[in-house]
Amino acid sequence: MPETAPDPAALRETLVEAGERDPGAGLSAAPLAGGASRELWALTPAGAAGPAWVLRRDPAGETPQTSRAGEFAVQQAAYDAGVPVPRPVAVEEAGGRFGTAGMLMAWVDGEAIPRRVMREPALQDARATLPRGLGTALAALRAMDTSALGTHAPSPVDAAATALEAVRAQLDETGQALPTLELALRWLRLRLPPPTPPSVVHGDFRLGNFIVGPDGLRAIVDWEFWHLGDPAEDLAWVCARPWRFGVDAQPVAGIGPLDELLGGFGGDVDRDRLRWWGVLVQAKWGAYCARQAALRRAGEHASLERTVLARRVAEAEWDLLALMGEEDAR
Repeated sequence: MPETAPDPAALRETLVEAGERDPGAGLSAAPLAGGASRELWALTPAGAAGPAWVLRRDPAGETPQTSRAGEFAVQQAAYDAGVPVPRPVAVEEAGGRFGTAGMLMAWVDGEAIPRRVMREPALQDARATLPRGLGTALAALRAMDTSALGTHAPSPVDAAATALEAVRAQLDETGQALPTLELALRWLRLRLPPPTPPSVVHGDFRLGNFIVGPDGLRAIVDWEFWHLGDPAEDLAWVCARPWRFGVDAQPVAGIGPLDELLGGFGGDVDRDRLRWWGVLVQAKWGAYCARQAALRRAGEHASLERTVLARRVAEAEWDLLALMGEEDAR
């Protein structure tokens, strides 16, 4: 379904009500590329040189699996805690002034497209500092006070067991026979790490969700999959092979070494726990890809980008076998 532009008058009203400067009657909204599951719109006041805000909202006709109100709440808490995120401005539920549920946030200049972050000469210095900067951001995330977020996400007693069951449920929903993923789930069940106190987990911590400038990391975006859990999950996710974009020699996002990421994160990181989460997030990715194919077959979405993820199930299976083989060879 083609995107319908948001109402400029409603956007203006919301911005002014939230205490932002009045953008005037000439406020324009232009779609942004890169939003695989949510719509992104750049909002530019009349006569301005560039955008001042971003609208992130649910596509019309889809049943969202996550909450924009919850996303707004965690982004506000992260912003208040000094985590580099775009400043949240306002949120509306479905049927409100944005049409579907959505949130407004301040515009952050920089680059988010992975191939550009990895290759642009102007970002060479940023690439050198990015792994440590990501670790520092995750340390700030781990230290956040989660007491105000309990209404938006449950606090698991055992984050690893909860995550494993979620992958199990997602795989079952696909209705497909995927023996390698079944093997991985058994492998994970037999090696569950002990529980750890839960903290905020971004849930999709990777290139594409980082805004990077010549000075390094400027903002972490797309908090759609946030939850309370084990911080090792984000550490493992940014090192997963699909998010290295072919540069396997650099474990952290295809850009840098693991020691730099962990150096920014600080403290002792249990490498066995990190390895366990490395297998878990790979299984999670494989189940997610399989689920997108099942949803398309059921007519739940028509996104080409999400449909072609189905072919990546085989990649996930290959990577899982390699990861489990490495661990069992130790």
